[in-house]
Amino acid sequence: MGVLILHSDALLNPSAALQSVVDDYFDSYSQTPSAALADLANCILRACGCNASLDSDEVLDSDNVVDKLDDLIEAEAAPAYPLVSKHPSYKKFRKQLSELLHRLIQTAADLPQPSPLFPASDDTGLLPVLQPWIVCMSTSLVRSFRHTGTMVALEMESALCEVAKDVEKEGEVLGRQREAERKRRASVPGKSKGKTPREKELDSKAEDVKKRKAVLNDYLKEFFDDVFVHRYRDADPGIRADCVKELGKWMKTHPGYFLSGTYLRYIGWLLSDMNTTVRLEAIKALSALYTSSDNSTVLALTNFTERFKPRLLQMAAYDSDVGVRVAVARVLTDIDTQGLLEEDEQAPLCLLVFDVEARVRKAVAGFVRGVWESSVEEKLQGRNSKGKEREKDKQRAGVKCLLASLVEWIKLADASSNTTNETEEDPDSSQRQPPTQQTSGAVVSLLLNSAGTKSRIALAVSALWDELDVLREWSALLDHVLLDHSGGSGAEIVSSPSKRRAAKGPEPGEDPAWRLSEAEESVAMEVLIAVLGCVKEEAAQGKKGEDESVTADITRALMKALPRLFAKVQTDEKRVGDVLLLPQYMNLDMYVELRETPAYEQLWNDVTKQFFSHSTPTVLRHTVSVIQQFIQTTSLANTNALKILELEDELGTSVRQLLAGREELDIVTFTEDEVHALSAFVLRLHTLYGVRDMTTWMEEDDGGKVSRLVDVLGALSERGRLGYKEEEMVS
Repeated sequence: MGVLILHSDALLNPSAALQSVVDDYFDSYSQTPSAALADLANCILRACGCNASLDSDEVLDSDNVVDKLDDLIEAEAAPAYPLVSKHPSYKKFRKQLSELLHRLIQTAADLPQPSPLFPASDDTGLLPVLQPWIVCMSTSLVRSFRHTGTMVALEMESALCEVAKDVEKEGEVLGRQREAERKRRASVPGKSKGKTPREKELDSKAEDVKKRKAVLNDYLKEFFDDVFVHRYRDADPGIRADCVKELGKWMKTHPGYFLSGTYLRYIGWLLSDMNTTVRLEAIKALSALYTSSDNSTVLALTNFTERFKPRLLQMAAYDSDVGVRVAVARVLTDIDTQGLLEEDEQAPLCLLVFDVEARVRKAVAGFVRGVWESSVEEKLQGRNSKGKEREKDKQRAGVKCLLASLVEWIKLADASSNTTNETEEDPDSSQRQPPTQQTSGAVVSLLLNSAGTKSRIALAVSALWDELDVLREWSALLDHVLLDHSGGSGAEIVSSPSKRRAAKGPEPGEDPAWRLSEAEESVAMEVLIAVLGCVKEEAAQGKKGEDESVTADITRALMKALPRLFAKVQTDEKRVGDVLLLPQYMNLDMYVELRETPAYEQLWNDVTKQFFSHSTPTVLRHTVSVIQQFIQTTSLANTNALKILELEDELGTSVRQLLAGREELDIVTFTEDEVHALSAFVLRLHTLYGVRDMTTWMEEDDGGKVSRLVDVLGALSERGRLGYKEEEMVS
């Protein structure tokens, strides 16, 4: 029993020389095979937490394995066993046991024939004797035996795969040597047609390899059929995870045997496992295969990919675990790299760039880059430009393709969101939902454009920032946004949608191929805002002074661009709100440094115009935010004081003119336009009040010449009690 003691000590000692233990074991095996086999069987029993032992006669009695093991379990079964023990001494136990089993199998294969792995008789062969015991343990109802037995079987299968791989390579070398020897004999004139001694020697070796390969295939099949096929569905998710993890290793190590649909389907089935760890291990197994540079591996995966692509796409979008979704996104990227993903299957994956989870967005960024690069190449086909003109075309094609893709994906996301909402409202639709679909992980859970949150375009730009060089060219993007994409002739900016539709012909120097649709222009503005945010954030983390330099460059560009942008988008409330977000990236003090105070006053005028021209909460909120930024620019305090007073006067005058001659506001009748104007006034005042103290202004009566606005608001509030439905927005 000395060898068993060595095994036990070695498994508990991470620094033990396991190869010496294995060599000592086979020395013992060569003298008394049955005793050595009993020692190894008892070592496995100790790993199960069982202190009972088998003698040399019992271990060889394959007919009574089940009964004997039941007796051992009944007498010695313990709830705690080394594989799951939290005791410090067992911390490295599994790793040590795995290495010991691998060394045992490899050393047994390297010993001279007949060896313990390739015995002359099954009566004393290493696996012919131990395999029935290991299989029986793996089917036990007691978890310690079932778990340990399965682990031992899986590790032995992994070790056998390594041996089989070596034998397969040996056979390939012998095949080449035999062919070379045959050609050498055939090339010698007058040489006898009979085989040379060298050929006979090689034939003998090839026959030996063939026999060993057959034996190994039998071992592999028995372990797979008797252990894996039953345990991959085990109630214990840990055992299921071990099974799929090892199966992935077998396919990588010995693809000639395991890389086929017969075995790949098990990984596909476990993609739908209820346990997160099992699904993640299945994905990791696939990842190792799809990243292979071997064309035969990719070819072997073709049918599997076609069968399980829908499930992978579903997992990427809806799996309840973020880690699984990230891993699946990377696998799908590898699948696309191998050319196994169709164009209509790419779009759903691209939608993940809008996902609420940052890790998912980052994981799919590389895939989106590949799709974008393909679209740019397609866009540039047939163009013969060279040099700088070629670079300019490439840059504009990059912008056009990115914006077109974002618009398409947003439409798909919105359509998907609407479909999901309709399904949730249908009481009979619950059975049609995927079992792992979770609202929290759905790609349709996109962020809205509201205060304090990033838009989905901003999320996408942030994820793609390190992937797409076109995003870093913010000045070129700004120039592209400033172009007239309406199709009108001349260089003037056409901002009215009706005028755009009526306009004809491209702007001078502008290729129609780069012209943006209205939807793409709207997205372009959001992209520009997000890009400037990323530029500023990156500069703030860079070298000292870099932030100031970048801000100065942005400010100079926007000083020229903002007047044109306001003129271009003045009738489009959505884009007006976006343009109003640009001043936050500027250093307004530069208007003084560059002696551009008149331009600053014009910017004030443009912002004030938007304040009085629009009444949507978003535009007003953005407008007031810019006004607050103006007021905080102390170097332009005089201009700010004058402009804010002008704004307040205009705001007060607008409501006083509207109510002129109407003293009893609680009973007076208002037209629909007047109700709308009053609502806009109240909303503007409410928004402005959030950043500025308006108390004195509201109390002002100009020496009794005008009514106090606080009284006007009080009267309007009292009127709200009358309950006029058409005036609900005011009250």
